Amino acid sequence: MYYRIYRSGFGVSQSYYMVAIASKDEIDSANKFKANEELQGEDRKEPFQKLMSTLSKYEEITGEMRPDLYYSSN
Repeated sequence: MYYRIYRSGFGVSQSYYMVAIASKDEIDSANKFKANEELQGEDRKEPFQKLMSTLSKYEEITGEMRPDLYYSSN
């Protein structure tokens, strides 16, 4: 599964990391997630639980691209 990680910068009240995962639609996303789980097997659970225990807040937000807002400097 491919993803991008963004870190908050100057001017925000709290620091955060955002992980962006792209897919064509909900079915594509579910298929990628399932294939990723199968690849990692049962060994994925312990590291993920350790990561989640260090977080003070966790949010999941679903969105979509807006091609009409695309910017090109050309």
